[in-house]
Amino acid sequence: MTGQQVTPLVLPPHAMPMNGHLNPNHTILTRELPVPIEAVGSIIGKGGSHISHIRQQSQALIKIQDSVPGNPARLVTISGTPRAVDVAQAMIRERLLTHVSRLLFIRLIV
Repeated sequence: MTGQQVTPLVLPPHAMPMNGHLNPNHTILTRELPVPIEAVGSIIGKGGSHISHIRQQSQALIKIQDSVPGNPARLVTISGTPRAVDVAQAMIRERLLTHVSRLLFIRLIV
């Protein structure tokens, strides 16, 4: 975990509770994850399918920073309730493991 802070946040409509109001007692976290540039596509997916699924399932707000020249990673920022952030982080890590597994498999068969 690179950074974690508690910060006020306006959640997107899909992350709001059913009654449309965020419980003021909920803690909102922001967690930043560096992701290798070559693995970002596996998180986003074709047409944004993977990132949309992660956002919907986790109910977290997820942003992927643009690449910075000379930096081998892009920063993924996850914000939401502690549970939403944990779920999103786990789903992103799962996508990264799938990406690494595919790379290793391709290298083994070549």
